[in-house]
Amino acid sequence: MNNKQAFLDLLSEEYQQYLAIPSTQWQKKRESKQFIRGLMMASRLFGISFDELSEVVGCHSNQALSIEDMLEVPTYIRENIEIESL
Repeated sequence: MNNKQAFLDLLSEEYQQYLAIPSTQWQKKRESKQFIRGLMMASRLFGISFDELSEVVGCHSNQALSIEDMLEVPTYIRENIEIESL
């Protein structure tokens, strides 16, 4: 397994765990969301495409997300903005 696929698998696992956190545990849910947001931001800098990130989120789309969760998706992902590598 290559590093890119391993990273996407990790991101998918973290996202599944985030979705499993009950909304009553808001602090844990917020921390998990911040961690995933950081992973997604870093992934774009390392060349993972918007489509690949969408697949990770899309494969779990059958689980309901709140409006707040949808608004938390970074703008560069929602708007499909390309970020150049350093």
